[in-house]
Amino acid sequence: MTPKFVAGLLTFLLGAATAEANLTRLQIDHREVVLNGQPFGAAGPYEKLAGKVHFALDPALPQNRGIVDLALAPKNAQGLVEFWADFYLLKPVDPGRGNGRLVYEAGNRGMKRILPVFQDASNSNDPATAQEFGNGALMRQGFTLLWMGWQWDVPEGRMRMEIPIATHSGQPITGWVRGNFIPGANLSSALIADRGHQPYPVVDPDSAEHRLLVRTLPTDPPRGNAENGERIFRANCASCHRVNNRGGRLGPDLSRIGNARSREVMVRRIRGAVEENGAGYAPVTLTTPGGQQVQAVKKNEDLFSVQVMDTRERIQGYVKSDLKEVKDETKSAMPPFGTDRLSESQLDDVVRYLMTLKGFDPTVK
Repeated sequence: MTPKFVAGLLTFLLGAATAEANLTRLQIDHREVVLNGQPFGAAGPYEKLAGKVHFALDPALPQNRGIVDLALAPKNAQGLVEFWADFYLLKPVDPGRGNGRLVYEAGNRGMKRILPVFQDASNSNDPATAQEFGNGALMRQGFTLLWMGWQWDVPEGRMRMEIPIATHSGQPITGWVRGNFIPGANLSSALIADRGHQPYPVVDPDSAEHRLLVRTLPTDPPRGNAENGERIFRANCASCHRVNNRGGRLGPDLSRIGNARSREVMVRRIRGAVEENGAGYAPVTLTTPGGQQVQAVKKNEDLFSVQVMDTRERIQGYVKSDLKEVKDETKSAMPPFGTDRLSESQLDDVVRYLMTLKGFDPTVK
């Protein structure tokens, strides 16, 4: 392979990327002339090259910050994150007989589809026979054909990208993985990953946290146990939220939350990602001239006065000029319920209960 062609290939691999990676090494593991040197028209014989392309990414670059968890990946001595991808190239043996153009495929599921689609060839991960090269339509015109892996989870033997595993303080990052199984037939078992792909490894196969939920139709009731969810709600949430005239008043009445919020919004808010506080429930701290602080939620406010509900659910009115400070708090009064306080299965149960609450309450928007 000529230095000019290598430079052109590297420019192609890097030029279209929105992130910025340095190509550190081009590793050629296999090289041979195809079909015993049979010529493809004026382009002449073709050869195939296969190997790995080695990259390094700088997590500190602004254009790389959109790569999820890149900053948590292991780094080399230069602070760069290293990874590699399989590549497979078909090109004229004599580059001067080619047309100077390249057809690139980011193969779906690690497969190669250029030859079957454009040359009416048989499917093959490593074309070697006349049938697997087809009618040679692109090759007779002198095109160079390139494939590169980009998925880490493809079945063995297909083109893949090997990427490092992110960690948090040196420890593995674990979490729930959800999957849908639509078998289409009576089965006693099914693969966790689709079509033979590599799944995320299960941390503890015997954990009681694993759940299997079955629906006949997508419109069937959502997952979770509403009765258990109500018990969890009463123990953790009822001191601030009312449901059907039972519970506290510091937070919004949730009697019709099932009609007002989607499951996704409920999960996000319970876990602590509250975008904004609803009108009448914004936390506020009032400081008296004597230094006493009153924690409350703001109910009404004008230029001269503020009306709040304190933690004992008493409505209090204050003249602003009589106060040392009125401070609007940025954090929600609702504490976040992370997995340390509410497991994924318990969260499913609580949300299932909330989805059943469809009574009328004009205060819930």
